[in-house]
Amino acid sequence: MTSKLKIDNYRCIICDGNRFKEFFNLEKISKKPYRVIKCSNCNMISIYPIPSKNFIQRHYNNPLYPKSAYFRNMTINFKGSPEAKLFLKGLNLIEKFYPNKGKILDVGCSSGVFLNMAKDRGWETLGIDVSKDFVNYAKKNFKLDVRYGFLKDFSFKENSFDVVTLWDLIEHTREPKELLKEVCRILKPEGIVLILTPDQNSLIKKTTNLSYKLSFGRWKTPVNVVYDIHHLCYFSKKNLTMLLNKIGFKTVYVGKEETILDRIVGEESDHWIKKKKFVVFALRLIFFIAKLTGKQNKLLILSRK
Repeated sequence: MTSKLKIDNYRCIICDGNRFKEFFNLEKISKKPYRVIKCSNCNMISIYPIPSKNFIQRHYNNPLYPKSAYFRNMTINFKGSPEAKLFLKGLNLIEKFYPNKGKILDVGCSSGVFLNMAKDRGWETLGIDVSKDFVNYAKKNFKLDVRYGFLKDFSFKENSFDVVTLWDLIEHTREPKELLKEVCRILKPEGIVLILTPDQNSLIKKTTNLSYKLSFGRWKTPVNVVYDIHHLCYFSKKNLTMLLNKIGFKTVYVGKEETILDRIVGEESDHWIKKKKFVVFALRLIFFIAKLTGKQNKLLILSRK
């Protein structure tokens, strides 16, 4: 599970090291041509090799992607949904640390629900996404300024935005360090970046790692669920705040949130794991314990430029 690797053409995004341990071999576990690797120096976990930009674009432009039950609340009928409650919490935190409403950029804005809520609160909004269907939905249904592409495609001017939000985005990016550098460049002085991302030190991750180890690699389902190859980086509070500090941010808030579990195992979910009743039971139990112990699987971080 932890064979040593030296990868000359790949560097850790946190410490720039090139020595890693193999955490999981996904080719053996799920027949996917990737490995989960862990930096021997700073413990940053990532997928290797990094999928191509074209692979990522194809995935997010699959017609079935926005129609997944995972996004069933990300529509014009979002009010009262768990997603809306989380976005409201994020807006309240943003306005606590940046009370003068200005221009907000949502990178990976999906269907535009968060931006619509921000616009209703008096923010000037702009969104970008790599799903053409989501871009069109946000334009048509919320009348938002939303554009198709990656952040670096747009070459925004320095100091253009008061706030940049990355809701469940940074773990999907091929170059998270470069993304954060660009966010820092386009933010105004004292501007805020909000990040929501899975926490590698959560109870679900630790349980997954332990179950695979104790079963001598025979129980593969938890790894298949938790280590999604579309999540390219797996951060902890320590290494993400370290990366933000290196780039020039000062973290002002760190909180814990959790994946909305019904997106995965709820009645309307189309996720394959829903058919495995024992795993569904185990997931619900782990999420319950995680909430009691403060070991939920998402980090919510706000940092100031």
